[in-house]
Amino acid sequence: MNPPINPLGKPRWRPRHQQRYQSIPKEWCSWLFDEKSLTRRLQQHCRGTFSVQILSEEVCQPQANEARRLGMAQRHWARIRQVLLLCDDQPWVAARTIIPLSTLRGPLRRLRYLKNRPLGAFLFAHPDLQRGEIEVAQLALTAPPLNLLFGDNSNTTEMPWARRSLFRLQNRPVLVSEIFLEALITN
Repeated sequence: MNPPINPLGKPRWRPRHQQRYQSIPKEWCSWLFDEKSLTRRLQQHCRGTFSVQILSEEVCQPQANEARRLGMAQRHWARIRQVLLLCDDQPWVAARTIIPLSTLRGPLRRLRYLKNRPLGAFLFAHPDLQRGEIEVAQLALTAPPLNLLFGDNSNTTEMPWARRSLFRLQNRPVLVSEIFLEALITN
């Protein structure tokens, strides 16, 4: 069976129970399906300095598949944050977070001011955090935020594996997509 890729570059996100494990390389499975904090695991795995680099942060409309997953009307706006998670300045993970503007009220408005702090530390510090099912896909390099990292002229041919989860804080949604880069398993 072919990996869950759409040739147009739009990922086909599939939950774990719909995955064919033989299509996912073994070295990626533990990263893709780990339900604990990715931030904490990366910090433990990194023997050097862990950091967050912001690629973009803006208020705009999410992609149609993201809006559907969040239960948002397509024309509603969200805060979209795209970052790299690095170890010793080497990108290991590219992440894209979609936060509907309706989520950014009350104590959750602090999500607007993360700057270069990891989102995972904020999410997993909340006792009422609920994580939906992890969905997995293999992405084209032109998919956000990879397009910001690689651009259109990438010499990289490896299509990275990614996962996404719908989190709920105070019953308000936050969609997080994490793209695992080759450097993660080669270090």
